[in-house]
Amino acid sequence: MAATEELPTNYVKLAKAQLRKDPTNVSAHVEVLRRWLASTPHLTGPDDEEFLVMFLLQNKYLHAEAQARLNNFCTLSTKKFINDVIWGTPLDLNSNALDSYLNAGVHLPLGYHRNGRMGVWIRPGAWNPDVLSLAQMIYYAHKVIYVVALDPRTIIGETVVLVDFTGSISGQIVKDPNKMKSWSRFLQ
Repeated sequence: MAATEELPTNYVKLAKAQLRKDPTNVSAHVEVLRRWLASTPHLTGPDDEEFLVMFLLQNKYLHAEAQARLNNFCTLSTKKFINDVIWGTPLDLNSNALDSYLNAGVHLPLGYHRNGRMGVWIRPGAWNPDVLSLAQMIYYAHKVIYVVALDPRTIIGETVVLVDFTGSISGQIVKDPNKMKSWSRFLQ
């Protein structure tokens, strides 16, 4: 859903009822978050309305919680993790690794159910660790989650994640405790 598109009526009603979203106050909420982000020089990240509304929606417009989640996101997106990969680095659209990731079909959006929920199918068994490293998988998963969360319908209507372990192999199990720690940070 493009930033300029208006939400369908059912999502507007749901956002108001469940997430305390009042369309007349969104700009004020965004400005408060924007000022807070500007006052925290250790954090770098976008400050556009679409990005900040994502955090407000996730936290029912509770600023302290939105700030904490935004802090986590910006920190994790700019730190080096497994194999010195920075998750917030822009995608190289001509990358062979990106082609391999997309062709594997590890993270597949299923669209929207009539009740408003979005479905995502995660197939860890489709990941070949000999072709894509764990660091690359987390990097691309970070991008998928970011893109999905930018659509307010996924937060308002919720997202259902189906994990299918069909075809999983022992080589996909992460045994290095440092990599497990990074994986845990990612899941936050």
